[in-house]
Amino acid sequence: ICVNARISYLFDHPGTVFYAIFVSFWAVSFLEYWKRKSASLAHHWDCLDFQEEEERPRPEFAAKAPCQERNPITGVREPSFPKSIRTKRIMAGVGLIFIM
Repeated sequence: ICVNARISYLFDHPGTVFYAIFVSFWAVSFLEYWKRKSASLAHHWDCLDFQEEEERPRPEFAAKAPCQERNPITGVREPSFPKSIRTKRIMAGVGLIFIM
């Protein structure tokens, strides 16, 4: 009974409702402040009409990639690794991290 009472107190505390309301208002106000600050900095730095350029793959990656696949969004062929090679590389990296 004691364990159940503690668990129900953690998850059914009346303060959680007030906290949820506070966090929702805080999130909205934070995002509005962020937009305002971003627009202010863009105006201050004179980059209102800034257009991002597409990123190109690094030459080292393009040279080592064994095949090319078509990007489903842009339709451009890009260098890529097959899933089997990518999985082996990821597992080797994870193994090294665990060893460290």
